[in-house]
Amino acid sequence: MARQPELIEPGLRVLERELLSGVGDMDLYAQDSQGRYVVVELKRAKATQEAVHQLSRYVNAVRASLPLAAVVRGVLAAPSISRPAALTLERLSLEFKEIHALPSAQEAAAQPQLF
Repeated sequence: MARQPELIEPGLRVLERELLSGVGDMDLYAQDSQGRYVVVELKRAKATQEAVHQLSRYVNAVRASLPLAAVVRGVLAAPSISRPAALTLERLSLEFKEIHALPSAQEAAAQPQLF
């Protein structure tokens, strides 16, 4: 996904992969075509509320590290999302992007450099 960020959003530019933060490793740290920062959490299977909470922690950590005027978006990219997770995403003003391009766990083990 880091090699093809346009699958998530046209104009998305990856700044870092697996960026270490105090709350965990962010899958992708990027900027969109408008210069806003974007934290992307990638899931190979249906996204759950735990994934939403994980993304929220990452977004909050990035917001705390940037000037107040900086805009930080959070995008959860997965093949599907549970209803409770979608409701929580909406409540937290985070985004979901349906992505089917992620490799299966077996494919990822064979190609660890994919994202």
